[in-house]
Amino acid sequence: MTIRAAFPDELSRARSLLNGHPVPPGASFLVGVKEHPVERLVAVIPWWKAPLRNSGKMGIRFHLASSGSSGLTLENLGQVLAQLDLIAQEEDTSSLFADFSLLKKNLLYQQLVERGFEIAQTDRYFSMPGTPANQRCQKIFQRAKSRMPSSWKVESIREHGAEDVYALVKELGLMSPQQFRQYWDTANRERFEEKYSCVVVEEGRIISTFLVTQRGADELHIHVDVVSPDYTAFSGLLTIAMRNFTSSASAENFPRVYTSRADSKLHGEGGNTPLRHGGEEHEPRHFLFKSGQTSLTKE
Repeated sequence: MTIRAAFPDELSRARSLLNGHPVPPGASFLVGVKEHPVERLVAVIPWWKAPLRNSGKMGIRFHLASSGSSGLTLENLGQVLAQLDLIAQEEDTSSLFADFSLLKKNLLYQQLVERGFEIAQTDRYFSMPGTPANQRCQKIFQRAKSRMPSSWKVESIREHGAEDVYALVKELGLMSPQQFRQYWDTANRERFEEKYSCVVVEEGRIISTFLVTQRGADELHIHVDVVSPDYTAFSGLLTIAMRNFTSSASAENFPRVYTSRADSKLHGEGGNTPLRHGGEEHEPRHFLFKSGQTSLTKE
């Protein structure tokens, strides 16, 4: 396989291999090409320069995608990382950040760690069955709504501008600007669904945010379930109000499953609620980064 920069007429095909993974419009693309028996594009590595999380420094974020078993393999990883190292040097940075998360038992995780990558962030993952969760959410809301101030208004995110919705998410560091922009774009396959994503507003101020995307035919993924630090005393009620918005909008027997993540105490409800609703916690997944040139040979 040859790893090289994508030609302009290959970009549409390259983007199709991402399977909906969000990358910024200005991203550049490396591609993996197999020449025999005929030349074909079998892997894509989008990359872009972006601020590193919790740091004022810039780095190269990248993603890996391929066309099944015929695409990118662990044997090609050294070649890919060598290309990314060169790009990082040209962009005056030595940091690479993987824009995807991995289980520790994943062979790619193990290969990246052996090549100098470290954990940048760990996400806990949860799931809960959809129909029982919807029914329970609506029952809890009926019991709790009398305690909710009349000044609270639960509204779809599309009734507000992107900057206003992102303000609380940004303040708490829950999602990068690039990731938010991609999910906000309704042209993307996976996007914040206005039918299921909401905010709670009081006197014109967004005090809590609930951001949901649909994955496949029967999964809703909760990216953000967060309350303003000024309203932590009301976090339970606010979460009840937002989850009722989503469950009330869901059709019968949809979704089959809710999934969510919790990468810090700021995502606390993302983990607590599924467990209270009969869900379960799965193995954590890790985002990896590297500062300094990749070691391409294992000890």
